[in-house]
Amino acid sequence: NKMDMSTLFNTILDLSFIVWIIGAILIILYGVVCYKRVKQSIEISMNDHDNVFICDDIDTPFILGLQEPKIYLPSIINETQMRYILEHERIHIEYKDHIWKPLGYVLLSVYWFNPMIWIAYILLCRDIESACDERVIEKIGAQLKPEYSETLLYCSTDKKMLLACPVAFGEVRVKERIQDILNYSTPKKWIKRISIAICLVLSLGFLPDPY
Repeated sequence: NKMDMSTLFNTILDLSFIVWIIGAILIILYGVVCYKRVKQSIEISMNDHDNVFICDDIDTPFILGLQEPKIYLPSIINETQMRYILEHERIHIEYKDHIWKPLGYVLLSVYWFNPMIWIAYILLCRDIESACDERVIEKIGAQLKPEYSETLLYCSTDKKMLLACPVAFGEVRVKERIQDILNYSTPKKWIKRISIAICLVLSLGFLPDPY
């Protein structure tokens, strides 16, 4: 009986490992396919200036590349929209969001069996965009929130480049982001300091006990 139980346990472990490997491979393959589709859509693009490229075959702006990230813009946007979009995408690059999102996807592909990881990744994508919107508003001024919101709505897309694909301007929860932008007010410095202090205390509290 003990031998049978041990054999059964080992069989379950082997099957679990096979299922995990298959799941991880499928998620990685999905990311690779999405990435190749995006690359194909920008094969014919024109350099506007610096790392900014204009392309006819895309309908929303995005960043592509890790070491030397490039900003790709649809050819249908006007100069005013371009200003807001470039501000948004440059903040993404400044805060390394084009690296954090793929890194989050790698972790998702490894721990795909955990529902909390899926929730965490979705929230990561949302937080990346929300934080970027807030930084843009702080930089351009609250009086330009309506124009920025119009640009966001204009560049929204139904195509989900979720998961491994680039940080896209109008991809994630556009309507909710516009509401957040219009209702946004710059938080006071003391609130920021208290929030940082609370996060540090909680982080220390969750550290493992070495003894």
